[in-house]
Formats: sequence, C-alpha cells, structure tokens
Amino acid sequence: MTAATRRVQLEPGFLLHHYPWRDSSRILEVLTLSHGRVALFARAARRSGSGLPAALQPFAELLVSWSGRGEAVRMTAAERAATAPSTLAGARLMSGFYANELVIRLLPRNDPHPELYAAYATLLAGLADVRVPAARSLRIFEKRLLEALGYALNLDGEAGSGRPLRSRGAWRACRTNGTGRRTARRPGHVGLGHHLSRFGRHRHWRRGSAKGQLRAEAGQSEQEALTEAGPRSR
Repeated sequence: MTAATRRVQLEPGFLLHHYPWRDSSRILEVLTLSHGRVALFARAARRSGSGLPAALQPFAELLVSWSGRGEAVRMTAAERAATAPSTLAGARLMSGFYANELVIRLLPRNDPHPELYAAYATLLAGLADVRVPAARSLRIFEKRLLEALGYALNLDGEAGSGRPLRSRGAWRACRTNGTGRRTARRPGHVGLGHHLSRFGRHRHWRRGSAKGQLRAEAGQSEQEALTEAGPRSR
C-alpha cells in the first residue's frame, strides 16, 4: 500500500545542517516544532538567482513547507520567521554547531519533541547573550535533550548513598552509574558534555550510509513530485 503524500505548510523550524545533492540542490536537516527532525531536499537551492540561500541560514527560525513521502521529502518553500536570527561568533558559534551535531546524532527523525524545540530556541538566545555563560546554556540544553531521549538525569540525590546534591559540591553525571561526586571540577558543576557527543555512536547508522539513503529517497520523492505535476509545457 502506497503511503499518503504529506503536505506541511509554514512549519516553524531551525536549519541544523545541509549538504549538496546533485548539481544545484541540497539536502537539509531541520529541527521542526511539530514534526521533530526532518530531512528535506531543496531543488535548485544552490542555483544562481535562487532566494533560498539567504533564507536557509543556521540559528535563524524559519517557516518551511514540504510535500512528499518517506523520510526525505521535497521542500516547497522557506522563509524567515518574524523572530530575529541569533548572531553567534567565535566559541559561541562553535557551541551552536556542537548543539546541532548533538540533535542530528541523537534525535530520531520524524519524532516530535516540542519541548526540545523550545529548549533549542532558549539555547540560541543564551548563546547570543554575552552576559550568559555559554557553558551554562549548553549544559541546560544537554539535560533537556537527554530528557527528550528518555535518559533524564537523576539530580535528586547522589548515586549509591542517596544523599542530596549540594549546590557547592562538584558532581559527575555518568550514563551507567548515575550522579556521583567529582572533585576535579568547580563547585556547583555537573559535567555532561565531554562524553555526550559520543553517545549517539551506538544509536545511528554511519553518516556516509545515511547520506546515501537520503539521496536515494530524495530522488524517488522528486520523481513522485514530477509525476504528480504531470508533463511540463514547453
């Protein structure tokens, strides 16, 4: 039985990553409000005169529309949302790319997480504000991401003893053993990020095979779109 064509209009989203497809198109990884992480193929996105490159910038909220079947569907429109894009530079820019990589590696496609979308928007606002420590914004986002994946940290007490965590202590969050004392970090710190980027290595296929699969699905989706549209007039 053939899956029904999905048509989505003006869905809020953030561009996480993009890479070339064929001569002038791109495959986009987008975190959306109501559909989770989706893969979209944008035809002629790299062609001279296309207005898409100006709109398709990271860390700026978009309104995207798409149509198609399967995981890789055809983007039909994209525009900037009313909110101003977050301006990031230096280490804060790298922190934003790091967060994007975490979402791509860990979050399954087409799995809605509106609360994670809100956490990502909050992260970008924190990274854009130089008064807010970038590390603090990242740790909070990592915690929200783990909660969305079903690996929420237990910060009610110390693993083993059950003693409450003190704000002036230093703690280490371990995926297998829970939260324990750590003396090498500053007081009030819970270490997460050093190993979190490696957490997805056992959850997803290799990146190369993923791109090949997406390109194959994008080609199939484009053919279906052309079939639906009928022959072009010359």
